[in-house]
Amino acid sequence: VSGKRWTCLVNCWSPDTLGTEVDYHWDVTLPASYGYVAHRSQSKEIIVSFRGSTILMDWIQDFSFLPVSWPKSIEGSKVHNGFLFGYTAAADGIKKTLKELTAKYPDYKIVVTGHSLGGAIAAVATADLLISFPEWKSKMELYTYGEPRVGNPAFAHWLSSQNIPIFRVVNRGDMVPQVPTRWMNFEHHTQEVWYSGRSKDAQFCGGESLENDQCQNSLLPIQLSIINHLQYPGLSPSL
Repeated sequence: VSGKRWTCLVNCWSPDTLGTEVDYHWDVTLPASYGYVAHRSQSKEIIVSFRGSTILMDWIQDFSFLPVSWPKSIEGSKVHNGFLFGYTAAADGIKKTLKELTAKYPDYKIVVTGHSLGGAIAAVATADLLISFPEWKSKMELYTYGEPRVGNPAFAHWLSSQNIPIFRVVNRGDMVPQVPTRWMNFEHHTQEVWYSGRSKDAQFCGGESLENDQCQNSLLPIQLSIINHLQYPGLSPSL
């Protein structure tokens, strides 16, 4: 599909996505990893997009909570092994394609994004790209939706400190961002953007701490739901 306009019915007709050309895609069953690298001349963007979980094997990967030390350059950093393996399954092809596209389109920004499992892998990918290609830092952005916690506080602090646009969107009582739990020593990176459901406006949850207890963390466990995980605007339902 390299260099071809994508075809995905209604989602491809949006003014925000029209004209997107896919340059590389992958579909790996184990470890579960699905996505594409594309570019869009109208918005001058190179997009790295990771799909969410849709099958049982993905959820097995999601809930294998063993943390592993990564990356070596960040002292004390650990990440969820399933998310790391999901990224490394496609990393070589992603990096190769990005090097080609950044050479061809040097003024394009690089947008890394994903939903659910894909959001977690997107965070890992962003960390690796920042370390591997520091010259890209000024053009990188990260947007995730329904992202579970990816790593320990050392990883979360490092990613949050990189001074790039990072937006971790959370819908109402979506239960997925609450796993793995904080008592397992997992922590979210900033910045949470919470749609509480009380209004159509988003609440930007910053502050000195990584997780803001005035946002989704303020909900009781009984208020969490997998249904909210499937209701992000503009996203087709998937886990």
